[in-house]
Amino acid sequence: MKLKLALPAVLLTAILTGCGTTPTTVIESPKAATPPVNSELIKATELTAEWNQLDYSEFDLPDESTDNYSKAQVKMVAEDVIGLLENQLKFQQAESRGEVLEDVDDFIASAPGALAASLQDRKNHGIRNGKDTWPTVFVQEVDATYKLEDESRSTYAWQIKEKSMFDTKGIAVTIFHRTFYRITEPGQEANFITVGRWIELSTIDPDYAARSKDYAWHLGYAYNGAEVCKLTQASLLAPTPDKTEKDESLQLASVPTTSFAPETKFEVDQEALEAAAKKC
Repeated sequence: MKLKLALPAVLLTAILTGCGTTPTTVIESPKAATPPVNSELIKATELTAEWNQLDYSEFDLPDESTDNYSKAQVKMVAEDVIGLLENQLKFQQAESRGEVLEDVDDFIASAPGALAASLQDRKNHGIRNGKDTWPTVFVQEVDATYKLEDESRSTYAWQIKEKSMFDTKGIAVTIFHRTFYRITEPGQEANFITVGRWIELSTIDPDYAARSKDYAWHLGYAYNGAEVCKLTQASLLAPTPDKTEKDESLQLASVPTTSFAPETKFEVDQEALEAAAKKC
């Protein structure tokens, strides 16, 4: 019977080295490659930890007045702002540009009274003037190829101000709503997109506007981390494949949780966007 001798690898190396003058090279097994860490995703998750769950639907109305408008009048306008936001948030994902266009029509149809007609006029104006990106003003939908994860979050803040309208002082009520979409694609690492939405309604007569829904309005949006080709060709939001060392992808998430920030803070370089879109 043969005796099987088992020696620890370190000891065996020492014995072999001590038996001769020729150095012994120890070859280690290669280590498994470690996938790169999406540092921006980690930062974004930390920054949005205090935000609400994605399906959060209870919005507090502003409790403030202005020089010429009471708290009650401000709340009248704010209720209609929330109505538009809730309609907008119904459309979180779509599969194609065709579905986006259908959702835009549904969004407009769900707006009350004179607002629906005004939104429809804006849509028709966009079509006549060949504005390919106009659907994203109404709905900001993530490509349905991706799954929205439970860690997705949202938050909002209000701005109340008076502004000149028709040679008098009107009231403008704006909500700034942000969504952090943590998303995954089958077989891929987790990624994210952050979307900011601004909805402003203004009027010189809140009592009349609350009844008629006849407002001046503005809809705006901004995004961080969206892929240009999908955005410009299909009006869908999809994440860029690599966010490493891209601080701009955290701009929206970096605003404190319940703070208001103006749309102008997140303006996109349109020339750079158009140049990138031409390469698609």
